[in-house]
Amino acid sequence: MINQPREISPEIRQFFGKTILLSGVISTGRHIAAARMLGADLAYLGTRFIATRESMAPAAFKDMLVATDAADIVYTAAISGVHGNFLKPSIEAAGANIDLTASTKQLELSHEKRAWKNVWSAGQGVGSIEDCPTTAELCARLIREYREAMDEAAAEMAEAAAA
Repeated sequence: MINQPREISPEIRQFFGKTILLSGVISTGRHIAAARMLGADLAYLGTRFIATRESMAPAAFKDMLVATDAADIVYTAAISGVHGNFLKPSIEAAGANIDLTASTKQLELSHEKRAWKNVWSAGQGVGSIEDCPTTAELCARLIREYREAMDEAAAEMAEAAAA
């Protein structure tokens, strides 16, 4: 899996004949189309599916995904001991000091407030999450957005070729 779009190029196809999957900041059908146009075979959406009605995530987590954007993501190992992206409002709600998240020392969280249960992880694509639809509604939207983006790209290419 590749999570850096700049890594996708014809060079990869020269030595890697398998499926290329792009992840990271992908939350819309337009993002999926862009991944395909960059050369990926598939795109991976993680955080976007947390904010669906069927997700077993707590309602407060889903609400936080809708309310936050990339500026609310903190990349740190101080929460769980492993580097990851965490939602700043959930760190604050757990009573942890945001300034300590740059530290290599793991934060002391109480048993009631702990990593993964109360301090939530999310990707930088949270800024594209504006609602909490059903999974079926989200999939239908992703398909529609993907097709619209691909149609726009095809029209632009045809227009450029005709010019």
